[in-house]
Amino acid sequence: MALLWLLLRVRWRRGWGPPLAVCLLVGSIGGFVLASAAAARRVDSAYRTLLDEIDAPDLAVLAGCEAPANGTGCVSPTGETGSQSGATSDDVLIASLLATGVVEKVRVIEFVLPYFVNADGAPLLGTPENEAGCGDFDGSTVMVAAVAGGASAQSLPIRLEGELPTAGSGGVVLSRATAEGAGLGIGRQVRLAGWCNGDAEITELAVPIDLVVSGLSVGPIDVEPPGATLEFEPAHVDPVVFQALVAAGSEPNGHGQPFVWLDSEASPAAVSEGLASFSITIDLRERAKLINEALATDARLLWLLAAIGAFGGVLVLAPIIGRNIRETGPKPASLTAVGAQPPLIAQEAVLHAVSLATIGALLAAVVAVPAAAMMPRGLAAAITPDRELWFDGLVSGVGVGVLVVVVVVIGALTAWRIASNDRPNTAHVSLRGGGAAGWIRLRPASRTGVLAAVGAPVGPRRASPWPSLVSLVLVATTGVASVTYLAGLRHLERTPRVVGWNWDAQIYFQFGQGDPAQVPEVIERLLETEGVEQVTAGTAYPPSFLAVPDTETSFVWPSTFGTGPQAITPTMLSGRAPAGPDEVAIDPVLADETGLTVGETISFGRKLLVAQLDDEIQQQVDEFGIEGLVFADYDEELVVSVFEITGIAVLPLERSQEIPQASFTLEGFADLVEPSAEELAVARAWLPDDLPSEMRLTAESAIANVQSIDELPSAVYLRFSGDAQATTEAVLAVDGVAEVVAPTPEQVLSLLVKLNVERNDRVPIALASTVATLFLMLSSYLLFASVRARRFEVAVMRALGMSTSGVRRSVAAQATATVVVALTMAIPVGVLIGRWAWLDYANDLKVLPVSVVPWSAIGLSVVATVAIANFAAVSLGWPATKRSPGPDLRSE
Repeated sequence: MALLWLLLRVRWRRGWGPPLAVCLLVGSIGGFVLASAAAARRVDSAYRTLLDEIDAPDLAVLAGCEAPANGTGCVSPTGETGSQSGATSDDVLIASLLATGVVEKVRVIEFVLPYFVNADGAPLLGTPENEAGCGDFDGSTVMVAAVAGGASAQSLPIRLEGELPTAGSGGVVLSRATAEGAGLGIGRQVRLAGWCNGDAEITELAVPIDLVVSGLSVGPIDVEPPGATLEFEPAHVDPVVFQALVAAGSEPNGHGQPFVWLDSEASPAAVSEGLASFSITIDLRERAKLINEALATDARLLWLLAAIGAFGGVLVLAPIIGRNIRETGPKPASLTAVGAQPPLIAQEAVLHAVSLATIGALLAAVVAVPAAAMMPRGLAAAITPDRELWFDGLVSGVGVGVLVVVVVVIGALTAWRIASNDRPNTAHVSLRGGGAAGWIRLRPASRTGVLAAVGAPVGPRRASPWPSLVSLVLVATTGVASVTYLAGLRHLERTPRVVGWNWDAQIYFQFGQGDPAQVPEVIERLLETEGVEQVTAGTAYPPSFLAVPDTETSFVWPSTFGTGPQAITPTMLSGRAPAGPDEVAIDPVLADETGLTVGETISFGRKLLVAQLDDEIQQQVDEFGIEGLVFADYDEELVVSVFEITGIAVLPLERSQEIPQASFTLEGFADLVEPSAEELAVARAWLPDDLPSEMRLTAESAIANVQSIDELPSAVYLRFSGDAQATTEAVLAVDGVAEVVAPTPEQVLSLLVKLNVERNDRVPIALASTVATLFLMLSSYLLFASVRARRFEVAVMRALGMSTSGVRRSVAAQATATVVVALTMAIPVGVLIGRWAWLDYANDLKVLPVSVVPWSAIGLSVVATVAIANFAAVSLGWPATKRSPGPDLRSE
């Protein structure tokens, strides 16, 4: 044992630089893997940790309407009569909820919709959809009065950074989402100029109130899961300010709308029965499932990053550790000459591997802590925005143990090879070469470099270059695959047509507002507008939804488009757009539900007109509590038509809702939807004689909507040939056009696919950056090690008369050949893997699976890599040109 320690000390004293470099590399790669794994665990548990920390509620409910009252009110489950559905006093409502036996705690939230402005008086929270930034919409800011007792005691518990405002302090705690959108932080001032109602009608204060942001918050209701459309961002304000708004005339919108904490021991059946007379407006448990699913997806990407880092790290470290063990220790022949046995030689090599593993693992555990805080976190960044340092004991403990085992195993394999091949090799240097290096017309100096990179091993210390080349190929393959995947994501971001928005703008016409007969005239004027290339009439919001008879598909969203060579059609995945009245294109959701595909037939059914009127009128009867109307019975049959499926299309509805869709021609949809004269007569006869005039107007409007679909379309699709913004303004100036919907590509992607590209591209960017760094580190080290290993070969060539420039050319040729061979094999394989990964993801998103190969980026990367390799080769080859051949020849 003493001899082993002596040999290990001699090894480190002879040259501590290369072993230390290997330790740093082991620590860097291991730290990256541990950081990815730790970040994955934290991301996966981010929302659960938040809910446990703040003790979040389970549901937001409203009192239901058990029976209609006179006029337009109703009787709530508490027995009180209110002006709105279920409106009752807070105390009675809380008592009725606690009496159900399934509710543990209730807090009523009362809020107003604040109107904030900046120092210039302009709206502070304005959005393209709501310029004032005030109203009852998804993502709106609501103001509640702060209460004493800390963040968890608020009517809606929060995680708080900073301080809650006290009475008279003039402070406000904004949600982080609000603060980031407005560019605010703790200590900044914000001006409260008034309030608004749910319809965004603003009432301004006579004297605005200046508030100071005293804190930032995160809560269960301001983190929006993908696919959800109900989010609001609470602002906890000084209670004195809140009462001042109430005194000025604002009415809290949340009166009688409690948040409830369910009894943890109550069964789902008991909860359903106990709250049967209440309406659940927000189910925070379902929101938690959606958020946790999104976080789990982000965590899986981080686990994938860790797995790729671990696999790639082994491939990178194996040749480097093996080469370090072989080259930094005493020669086996020398040890054998002094009486050392092969087991002793192997044990010394393994002991060196243990030293490398121990130092490298400790460095990895240290590096992992700050690296984990810098990892991409996706949706978790909205929950835990601060990049805090934390130590994951489980990941570090397991990871350090595995890292030590892997390095020791690599060292043991190398030691076994050294011990089993302890006879000295005969030096052999050939300038002729073989294979490709032999027939390619190269100068002798360049040929020796190519041989060293890909040919037969040379010199007494023979080491094949192919293990190192394989590692380079695998690392470069991962990088090319990441870049290809990222190119597909960027193409999706820039090209709205692949998500179904196969046009530049839409115009909608509302029947009942103006003369619908003017629609054809408007279309003619649009065709004459400068910058408008194509115009197609159709429908976007259908007058009647469809069903597929004899299946479970009871709701299909239909849309229609024009036909002809100049018509704008949907984005097609396969087949073609419908061209005749008996043809249809369906989306992937409907294709999956029905099992049908191109060339087969499908039946669509619609409700009778009388049934459609019944739905419209009964909705108003229930809403206003109207009594005394008598409606006749009718047959609830469907009007059915059969269509041939000509294609599978990407249609523009939000993907997360999984709504089946179908696209028809205007004529074909009109044949299905427009009622016959007999059906019209039956529907009008069904209407009661004492039907209020407002409801009769609603019925007549519904009838008009389905009578002339092909003649008076409700939507127009436009394609532009010039600048989008200028053309949009020109279209808005056309007489008869009230509004143009022309979202940007980013807005289309966010609205239809609910895809946050900035969040989704972080992992492929991180992966591409990581493997690029690994490739440069590995190639530089391998070049350094291979040039160092060629000392005897270079010494022989120098002794035979090779010039200094010849040595440099040899080293440069070796560097170029190493990189070119690795990239030649890595690029095609990486492109195929990246294409496959992107197409699979695009199919999951139900968008047009278009793969884009970034040849320009790959080409630039190849040129840059070759240039960097040659620069490194010149730097590494410089000492070789100045070294005398004598010492190297004597040492061998």
